[in-house]
Amino acid sequence: MVNASSEPREVVRFCPRCGAQELETRGSYGFYCRACAFPFYFNVAAAVAGIIEAPDGRVLLTRRAHDPARGTLDIPGGFVDWNETAEEALRRELHEELGLGVAEMAYFCTVTNLYEYQGFNYRTLDVYFSVKAADLSSVRPADDVDGYELVDIKTLDPARIGFASVREALGRWAQRR
Repeated sequence: MVNASSEPREVVRFCPRCGAQELETRGSYGFYCRACAFPFYFNVAAAVAGIIEAPDGRVLLTRRAHDPARGTLDIPGGFVDWNETAEEALRRELHEELGLGVAEMAYFCTVTNLYEYQGFNYRTLDVYFSVKAADLSSVRPADDVDGYELVDIKTLDPARIGFASVREALGRWAQRR
């Protein structure tokens, strides 16, 4: 049974290579199997997010339909799949979540994140892009989005945002405006 907010070193008990239960911890994110000499590391997961600015300067934020952070505001995006670039992942996520096509995107910043899912802590590197959508009137929330809002981030209450990494990215965005 996984406890809430479990770190990988508290949960992983068996070597993924040989199945032995002879793991020793290596730092805060790795293991070493004494039985087969296999080093195993929990590297960060890559995630992407698109800061979509409307012509009037407001930013499109989504409302999360599921945990973690259900009901809070978020920047649309998600995890990068295997063999997918960050740009491809963002195009896919924006299409899946909002039915949006991307007209332009440009790298904005990265922020580290702790993403707790079903009691397991994942470390992520969130890659934020500035996005110009093909047409905001075509937004159709789907998948894991409960709705969306166009917000002025200078007056947005940070408590409405579910993740510290999103608050940080939007803070950086507001400073540049």
